[in-house]
Amino acid sequence: MRGAETTEAERAFLLDTLQNASLVGPHLEIGTAAAGTLREIVNVYPPGARPKFVVVDPLTYFQGQKSLIASNLKAYGIDPASIEFVETTSTRAFRRSSFQRFSFIFIDAVHDATHVTQDLAWTRFLEEDGLLARHDYSPRFPGVMAAVDRYLCRNAGYEAIGVVDSLIIIAKRAKSLRPEVGVLDRLFAAMFDLRVRAMRSYAKRKPAWSA
Repeated sequence: MRGAETTEAERAFLLDTLQNASLVGPHLEIGTAAAGTLREIVNVYPPGARPKFVVVDPLTYFQGQKSLIASNLKAYGIDPASIEFVETTSTRAFRRSSFQRFSFIFIDAVHDATHVTQDLAWTRFLEEDGLLARHDYSPRFPGVMAAVDRYLCRNAGYEAIGVVDSLIIIAKRAKSLRPEVGVLDRLFAAMFDLRVRAMRSYAKRKPAWSA
């Protein structure tokens, strides 16, 4: 059985926040790996009072991912059929979204700025007073930090309520008057990723004697 990819402190922070938030609308997870964190989020809620759960993931992260997810959920008393799995990328799912509203969005998918920015576009469907959580918000993943920091600077209705290890939780305080992610944000992300790739390529080619 494969466990959660979040740390114990991150899970405690996330689960405690959800337990005190009284969220009743659908919950969305983008990128689920083996559903280690998902199963704990689902079990925050009593079986008879759980909100709808939707997972967007191509389920091609590793061989047998779908079967392992089912096993992990069943081990926690969760029927996999009770969760709606959208087996595609975040970008494709967003384009054909039914525009349902979510009370909570958890993002733990691709780490470059371009993909993170696309994932953050889903907050267009986040209810007012809803919560967004993004994993791997740390210097180890510069694309995540750059995209999230820009997002917070450009969306005044969203407020970071805390960071534990590499998990940041953001609250939607006010309705947005425009899409949270626009063309300039996507351009910034693309340019940021190009710069990161260029720097990494240079570091690999740099002769040891020039250090």
